[in-house]
Amino acid sequence: MAGVLEKTLVRARRLRDLLTFLVAWFFLSDAIATVSDTAILFAKTSLGMAPASLAIINIVVMLSGVAGTLFRNRVSQFSNLRPSQTVVVAWIFISELIPLYALLGYIPAVKRLGFIGLQQPWEKYPLGFVYGTLIAGISSHCVWRTSASWV
Repeated sequence: MAGVLEKTLVRARRLRDLLTFLVAWFFLSDAIATVSDTAILFAKTSLGMAPASLAIINIVVMLSGVAGTLFRNRVSQFSNLRPSQTVVVAWIFISELIPLYALLGYIPAVKRLGFIGLQQPWEKYPLGFVYGTLIAGISSHCVWRTSASWV
């Protein structure tokens, strides 16, 4: 198995675009997995959400994902960004701003408010909607772009 991986890496070094794509995809998929896995653990442990509530959030993410897939091109056109730029902006939003929003709850002045910064379980629903919309838009663009380049 190591021989196959080694051969693949040697070939990938000669194909700069492929190597760039693979490195970028690694960081993108890792950011997505980290946010989603951490969100589930946080909701369960810190917010004390029941399994039924987590299931509802999962449904919200999936349904908003449909919207993100359907409207990704319109958002790119409206914001006057190329689709690849839209992916980068959405990736930054997911991997940076969502965790930063959660960290707001640790600032003493915000903590005294009792909401904002994922202090209340209801905050997971709109955040799940945003996450689902962005993640599906990214995925659909990357899959469409990759498959279109093979045609």
